[in-house]
Amino acid sequence: MGLKLERSLLPTAAVAVSAVLWGLWWIPLRWLDERGLHGDWASLAVFGLASLALLPFVLIRRGRQADPLFHLLAIGVPLGLALVMWNHAVINGNVIRVVLLFYLSPIWATFMARFMLAAPIRPTRWLAILLGLAGAAVILEIDLLASDTLSGGYSSADLMALLSGVCFALAATTTRIYSGVRELDKTFVSVLAATVIALIFIFMTKTAPPSQDLPILVGGALAIALVFLLPTTLLLLWGAGLLDPGRVAILLLLEVVAAAVSSALLASEPLGLRELLGCTLVLGAGLMESLPGLRRAKA
Repeated sequence: MGLKLERSLLPTAAVAVSAVLWGLWWIPLRWLDERGLHGDWASLAVFGLASLALLPFVLIRRGRQADPLFHLLAIGVPLGLALVMWNHAVINGNVIRVVLLFYLSPIWATFMARFMLAAPIRPTRWLAILLGLAGAAVILEIDLLASDTLSGGYSSADLMALLSGVCFALAATTTRIYSGVRELDKTFVSVLAATVIALIFIFMTKTAPPSQDLPILVGGALAIALVFLLPTTLLLLWGAGLLDPGRVAILLLLEVVAAAVSSALLASEPLGLRELLGCTLVLGAGLMESLPGLRRAKA
């Protein structure tokens, strides 16, 4: 009975908790931003400290056979880029728009798998793509009958969210290609890559460094890295490794719900008819995407 519980309930709870926490990820990031660790400086601090925290565990494994460097970079660099762009988007943009635009990543992953892995595109996946694109149209306020296609306009945060989803899809695809890479190594290279990319973004945007309360900010970033980022990531990796992909995909949609509710309550961001319709379409796309995996697991 205990073994059965571990194989179903505990991993499910781990992924669900991780998804909810990721939906709240914008809160500590904006806390750092409001106190002087602006924009990409917050990413640099959090991911840099997370890299240092993981480094001893990576060094302990030096004697074991190392994963090929190219495989690590093929997974870690796009994932690191996705993390930094995601942070930039949730700090500067509308949280629910950012989360929903990021969750178009299954569409990009579908096309990447088709061209990189020769994977077939099932009818249910085509429906998921249509629902996802319809959700994006609602979120970005696209009116095909208007003379100006983007009637509501879009921000750099929206673009960052879309590109973050593309990079995440690329990382997911390369993870399928190089499936033998160990989780600790993937996580370390990803946060290390995110640290370097955040530093590049800082030089590109010329964001001013924090001028005061540096010990408090570094302590806050360290707490976020150790108490929030790494445990949440480990929960997700452990739980996802024991569940079928369909169930994981459904559970991860809790992130959208958590982000929508928390941003409406804590940041007074609008959650009107347009946002709810966009949520419904994107969530529907995610559910359609997960159905084949659930059917295979049931069989």
